[in-house]
Amino acid sequence: MPELPLLFEPKDRAKPILLGLAILLVAIVGGGVGYFSKPVVATGPPPAIVAAETFVRYQLGPGIQLEFSPREWTKVENLGPNHYLVRGWVSALSGKGSSIAYNYSCELERKQDGDLVAKKIDLVAQ
Repeated sequence: MPELPLLFEPKDRAKPILLGLAILLVAIVGGGVGYFSKPVVATGPPPAIVAAETFVRYQLGPGIQLEFSPREWTKVENLGPNHYLVRGWVSALSGKGSSIAYNYSCELERKQDGDLVAKKIDLVAQ
């Protein structure tokens, strides 16, 4: 059976140290490249939700304090090219202290200039 050659001489300690440093350097550089090449994720709410909430505010009128459903409970459905349906709920508190909750759905269309326009808004009191 033939003997396998040694990768380094046992007395030569510089080679394994250099090999270890090279592996460490490659791991650090690779990790940095992987970390910094991740896509940037927007942290704000989707524009369709913001537009729908704006149109609901307009429908309910001035002088009413509104609390909308959390983003994770507000649903955005793609109805086709440039058409969306946003569904959620809103609690309305008037200046007199009375409160009423609504389910809302807002059908939106994205115009050529990029603006979202409400095509239909439904508010249903709970």
